[in-house]
Amino acid sequence: GSGANLTGITQAVKKIYSKRDGARHVASNQVQDNNYGNMWDWSNMQQVITPQSATSQFHITGSLNISHYGSYEGYVTITYQHSGLSGETAVVSNSQTNFRRTHRGNLYSDSGSTMMSPVPLDLIIAPGTTNAVTFRIRLATSSSSYPWHVNRDGSNTTNTSDGGGVLSSWTITELD
Repeated sequence: GSGANLTGITQAVKKIYSKRDGARHVASNQVQDNNYGNMWDWSNMQQVITPQSATSQFHITGSLNISHYGSYEGYVTITYQHSGLSGETAVVSNSQTNFRRTHRGNLYSDSGSTMMSPVPLDLIIAPGTTNAVTFRIRLATSSSSYPWHVNRDGSNTTNTSDGGGVLSSWTITELD
């Protein structure tokens, strides 16, 4: 009706950063606490961004092609840090304070499997600084005998009928 006076929401894009990784990795770092430094650092995906403003927000989207066996747990933690922080901070995490994580993943069984499904990312973070911010993807498991398989399935299948190469990517968009 004529009484509706809607205003548009504008959030200008300042810059877009993107990383892709198709290398095959195995991450077996066993971690039982919030020590992000003990987690596997997916260094191929690390992004260092200097915000253009202290009020910048970062929209993180992506698809991580990772799989973990059914026993125990696999943890994904998206972290950031800058010189104004003491240590890393989880971007989004669960409420369990003794082990913070952004996602957890596992398959139905422990057999060598060709199953895997991507973990989607859609997060927003406002670090509130103009210091260079390092964004990381960290992986850990609660048993080193049950590792993460990164850009590959548990059987490391490479044939075209049920394997082949996969790619993980994430994009971080700086918003005004």
